Amino acid sequence: MQLIDQACAKPVTDRLQFIRMLIFHYLVGNADAHGKNYALLYGSDTPDLAPIYDVLCTAVYPRLSKRLAMMIGGRDVLDTVRHQRP
Repeated sequence: MQLIDQACAKPVTDRLQFIRMLIFHYLVGNADAHGKNYALLYGSDTPDLAPIYDVLCTAVYPRLSKRLAMMIGGRDVLDTVRHQRP
């Protein structure tokens, strides 16, 4: 989020889009969503968040790890992610 705030021309829009991407990867069961699945596109002086890419449902493949590439709320398995009240 800090990089988006510092680098992007539309940080509020790009932060929201980034969060939507994270949620989408979770909902489709993509445990392989890692830092390299997010990028900035440099087409002008200030970059924009790249569209979502490299999305698949790893949950349906028994031989693939169920552990998330990046933790969500301190959890690293899709089925254990829970809403935490502040």
